Amino acid sequence: MIIFEKITFKQVILLMTMASLWLLHTSGDKLGGDGHDYFLYCRNLFFYGDLRYHTEDHDIADERFHQNMKNGILQTPFPIGPALAWLPFYATAHAVTIIDNIWHKERITGFERNYGEFIGYGTVIYVFIGLYILYLFLLQLQMPGFIAGLAVSLAYLGTFLINYTIFESSMSHGLSFFFITLFLYLWFRWRAEINYKKYLLLGFALGGAILMRYSNAVFIFIPLFDLIIHFNWNKLFHSLAIIPGTMTLFSLQMITWKVCFGKFILIPQGESYMQWFNPKWMETLFSSCHGLFSSHALIPLGLISYVVLARRKKLDVAGVLATSLALLYINAATRDWYAGHAFGARRFDALLPFVIMGLAFMLQGLESLLARKQQLILTLISGLFIIYNLFYLDYYRHNTLKRDRVITPIEILSHSYEKTGSFFNLPANLYLSLRYHIPLGKSEILLGNYIDHSHNSIIDPAINTEYLIDGWEQQVMPLAGCSIRRIKENRARVAFALFETSDTNMKIKFVASKPQILLAIKLRLNDHDLGSYTIYNSEVLQVSVSRSLFQQPFNILTIEAQAPEDSTEKIAIRWIKFL
Repeated sequence: MIIFEKITFKQVILLMTMASLWLLHTSGDKLGGDGHDYFLYCRNLFFYGDLRYHTEDHDIADERFHQNMKNGILQTPFPIGPALAWLPFYATAHAVTIIDNIWHKERITGFERNYGEFIGYGTVIYVFIGLYILYLFLLQLQMPGFIAGLAVSLAYLGTFLINYTIFESSMSHGLSFFFITLFLYLWFRWRAEINYKKYLLLGFALGGAILMRYSNAVFIFIPLFDLIIHFNWNKLFHSLAIIPGTMTLFSLQMITWKVCFGKFILIPQGESYMQWFNPKWMETLFSSCHGLFSSHALIPLGLISYVVLARRKKLDVAGVLATSLALLYINAATRDWYAGHAFGARRFDALLPFVIMGLAFMLQGLESLLARKQQLILTLISGLFIIYNLFYLDYYRHNTLKRDRVITPIEILSHSYEKTGSFFNLPANLYLSLRYHIPLGKSEILLGNYIDHSHNSIIDPAINTEYLIDGWEQQVMPLAGCSIRRIKENRARVAFALFETSDTNMKIKFVASKPQILLAIKLRLNDHDLGSYTIYNSEVLQVSVSRSLFQQPFNILTIEAQAPEDSTEKIAIRWIKFL
């Protein structure tokens, strides 16, 4: 029985759209994370047509709004594109709010629940239009309707896309997926034609994608490699039209930067955000802290299948490989390559069209190998990936696995990952363990619990065992109304990952059982001596540490502590603070 014929899949995708809208209405986060900043753009543009602070908003009860209104201008590192894409939906929410307010007669601020919910509806609609475009494209490649529909459904339900469509719909990933899908669909349809008007339209589509996420600019490599491989002068002159098309839309971002930051071109997160000469390749691919290949098994399956099988469909491979590697490099070179709070490798949303096509090619190949009931078997196999991903999503949504902490397949299934880390991430874990001399499974934990001066700057050895390497007693002891962990044999090590390196004041509170006992302390950070100190029990030792002494991603702090007056005294550390 053929499940997914063209007309049938229209009904399936309509059903999934309605279900996603309902889930967003009932349980989605209306605004969260980066999405709050996109929303602020949208609100100001709609209400005032600018990005300035207006005095009538002084009593707005939204902390992030006031934090971002620096010097009277809305300053945020995120692109303007999502706000522009959401404006029609924001306007609809405004109309609904006005009607609802007829009876309440309250001031409309633009932060009411309707506004966040309707931009979420916009994300859902954009994503499912993108999915349907990919389905149509697969049909044009002579793909059976069942296979095309299954590949599209599998990618939506079995990767991070479902989370950023429904539960964190105010993020830019769903919109980025749509605009990249539109660009690729037009490109694969028109790439054999020599027509400057179509190249101009391709430029508009690419410019729209860059407005959603800056890193999407790497997709220029696809037409560029095609031009190199199939070069002729006439095609070159016509293809140049892609540049003004792209720049026309990207100029909106340049104007935004000029208004907000005073420059047309900049890295809005700060110059230190990009570490161009120190990319984290292995970590970005395999780390359980949102690694591209380790978070969702369907992604490497789809990408590898595309590279291996795309030539059979006469599709581009060289340009896609160059684009994928460029996108990997950019994300690996960012300071927070793990993407902070994330469900999977969310910053690789632009690769999902290739994942879907690769999955379709793979499923079609498997179908030909299965004699009978192939559709049932493929559906059941696909269902396993979907069920696993939905378990993963449920844990993530309910904070069973914390959002900014490590999430591994083995943790999800059995919580037995502590010694070696996830099996899927073993290549990265082994590499990091050997390079930084830390226990095999420790790298995942440290990256998931990175030190950030703004909100996560305290290590309590009695509680935060993830930072402890060696030299610590197993048991926690009560002392002076609190729990402490003592140093064993006068020497212990602590490891930690930093969100960013900066000049830091490090404070350590040492505790001993005897009051007024003198303590001799030696500190070493990585390969650098921080000095020797003498303090009394319960005093706080403060040491200034230059940013040049820290390293990325891991730092090892070695602490030697003893009481010269009593060699049997065991010393504990109450806490370590980074200020």
